[in-house]
Amino acid sequence: MFPWPGSPRRCPPPPLPEYYGPPPPAPVIYAVPPPPPIVYEVPPPPPVVYAAPPPVVYEVPPPVYYECSPPPSPHFHHHHHHGW
Repeated sequence: MFPWPGSPRRCPPPPLPEYYGPPPPAPVIYAVPPPPPIVYEVPPPPPVVYAAPPPVVYEVPPPVYYECSPPPSPHFHHHHHHGW
């Protein structure tokens, strides 16, 4: 028997992997670009433009010129109240 360490004993060999040598290369995965987003040919909505109403221009009637008689005076109107 060999008492000193490192004696050549019949040790079971270490479990070897199922293959020898370097591990097989990993499957090559090509960086496939993601598919472009599906863009449907939809026309963009028109910008919402609120139709501003046209400026209101009041048609001012021309001043009425009384050729024969002067305009009625406010003191000319006599309101006769008959009591009913």
